[in-house]
Amino acid sequence: MEPVSLILCDPRRLVRQAKHSTGSRRRGLTLIELVVVVSLLILLAGLAIPRVQMAVERRPVREAARAVNVYLGAARNRAMASGRPVGVALQRFPNQPNVAMTLNQVEAPPPYAGDTTGARAQVYFAGSDLTAELSNFTSDMVQVGDRIQFNHQGPWHRIIALTDTSVTVEVDENRLYPWPNGVENAALATYEIRRRARLPGETGLHAAIAKPVQLPLDAVIDLTFSGTQSQPALFSSASAGTAPVVIMFAPNGGLDRVYHGAGETQPGQPVF
Repeated sequence: MEPVSLILCDPRRLVRQAKHSTGSRRRGLTLIELVVVVSLLILLAGLAIPRVQMAVERRPVREAARAVNVYLGAARNRAMASGRPVGVALQRFPNQPNVAMTLNQVEAPPPYAGDTTGARAQVYFAGSDLTAELSNFTSDMVQVGDRIQFNHQGPWHRIIALTDTSVTVEVDENRLYPWPNGVENAALATYEIRRRARLPGETGLHAAIAKPVQLPLDAVIDLTFSGTQSQPALFSSASAGTAPVVIMFAPNGGLDRVYHGAGETQPGQPVF
């Protein structure tokens, strides 16, 4: 009989060797697993890339909206601090009047009551026009669209025509006025003119009180469908022409009025 040789060892060592051998066979990925992983990565990239592109494309619009909001807030705060109307003018792009890219902050000049304390107006109706011949008056200090009040009472009349010595004002056909007919019967009254904010380049005194804001090249203010709640296209060039849209805040922090071309609105509703 041939001798039998036996090798004795610790059984725990055999277990460790078995585990090591099994692990070494599973270090890599099979081709199927690799294909599945790559497919998942492609799917996730396909879902994420459009969202990233959309966020990048909207970034100029978000930045522009933030800049406009801050600029409007600064104008409102200055109106409350100064006690005079302050606002923001939306400058129309020269070749595209329904687009605004530049904003100017403007402040209404102090009221004008003539060059001396003795300034007076001779007020009368000439047909259906209410006219005021003004003494101690410098026409360069006033422009069409400003408002005049007589004897510190009654309505503020919008000036619709202007000469070196007189103004013609807008009247309400449904309102009674105390003024006589004919220049020979003109009534003497004090006057005060509440002037609109002027923009650089306009005649008369203007007050641009802050540096203009230029929106990013990829974002503009669309005036085609901008206006009030009841008139959503009020600020479009078809309605307001090529003049800037000027949004004015009152000293109490509320919206005073909006100038759009030759017209103006004192809105009791939101402005969009």
